[in-house]
Amino acid sequence: VGDVITELDGKSIQSMDDLILQVRRRAVNDTVKLTVVRDGKVMTVNVVVGDKPAGLSTSTESSETTSPKK
Repeated sequence: VGDVITELDGKSIQSMDDLILQVRRRAVNDTVKLTVVRDGKVMTVNVVVGDKPAGLSTSTESSETTSPKK
Protein backbone atom coordinates (compact mmCIF):
# COMPACT_ATOMS: atom_id res chain seq x y z
CA VAL A 1 0.00 0.00 0.00
CA GLY A 2 1.23 3.49 -0.83
CA ASP A 3 0.65 6.76 0.99
CA VAL A 4 -2.66 7.22 2.80
CA ILE A 5 -3.99 10.81 2.65
CA THR A 6 -5.67 11.70 5.95
CA GLU A 7 -6.06 15.50 5.67
CA LEU A 8 -6.03 18.26 3.08
CA ASP A 9 -5.37 21.74 4.52
CA GLY A 10 -6.42 20.46 7.94
CA LYS A 11 -9.72 18.94 6.77
CA SER A 12 -10.19 15.24 7.43
CA ILE A 13 -10.24 12.97 4.37
CA GLN A 14 -12.28 9.79 4.90
CA SER A 15 -12.62 8.59 1.32
CA MET A 16 -11.48 9.19 -2.24
CA ASP A 17 -14.67 11.19 -2.82
CA ASP A 18 -13.75 13.49 0.12
CA LEU A 19 -10.36 14.09 -1.46
CA ILE A 20 -11.83 14.77 -4.91
CA LEU A 21 -14.36 17.25 -3.51
CA GLN A 22 -11.70 19.11 -1.54
CA VAL A 23 -9.35 19.32 -4.53
CA ARG A 24 -12.17 20.57 -6.77
CA ARG A 25 -12.64 23.51 -4.39
CA ARG A 26 -9.11 24.65 -5.17
CA ALA A 27 -7.86 26.49 -8.21
CA VAL A 28 -5.19 25.19 -10.55
CA ASN A 29 -1.77 26.23 -9.20
CA ASP A 30 -3.02 26.53 -5.57
CA THR A 31 -0.65 24.96 -3.06
CA VAL A 32 -2.31 22.65 -0.53
CA LYS A 33 -0.94 20.84 2.50
CA LEU A 34 -1.57 17.10 2.60
CA THR A 35 -1.18 15.04 5.75
CA VAL A 36 -0.23 11.51 4.79
CA VAL A 37 0.76 8.27 6.44
CA ARG A 38 3.81 6.81 4.71
CA ASP A 39 5.45 3.64 6.00
CA GLY A 40 3.58 4.07 9.31
CA LYS A 41 4.80 7.66 9.81
CA VAL A 42 2.62 10.78 9.66
CA MET A 43 4.06 13.55 7.50
CA THR A 44 2.90 16.67 5.72
CA VAL A 45 3.71 17.58 2.16
CA ASN A 46 2.87 20.63 0.08
CA VAL A 47 1.53 19.92 -3.39
CA VAL A 48 0.40 22.14 -6.25
CA VAL A 49 -3.04 21.50 -7.76
CA GLY A 50 -2.86 20.78 -11.47
CA ASP A 51 -5.32 20.36 -14.33
CA LYS A 52 -7.15 17.05 -14.66
CA PRO A 53 -5.88 15.24 -17.76
CA ALA A 54 -8.41 15.06 -20.60
CA GLY A 55 -10.42 11.87 -20.65
CA LEU A 56 -9.79 11.03 -16.99
CA SER A 57 -12.98 10.43 -15.00
CA THR A 58 -13.45 10.34 -11.23
CA SER A 59 -15.76 8.28 -9.05
CA THR A 60 -17.96 11.33 -8.45
CA GLU A 61 -18.46 11.78 -12.22
CA SER A 62 -19.56 8.22 -12.92
CA SER A 63 -22.50 6.21 -11.69
CA GLU A 64 -20.39 3.10 -12.10
CA THR A 65 -17.99 2.22 -9.29
CA THR A 66 -14.88 0.29 -10.13
CA SER A 67 -12.42 -1.19 -7.72
CA PRO A 68 -8.69 -1.26 -8.28
CA LYS A 69 -7.21 -4.55 -9.47
CA LYS A 70 -4.96 -6.29 -6.97
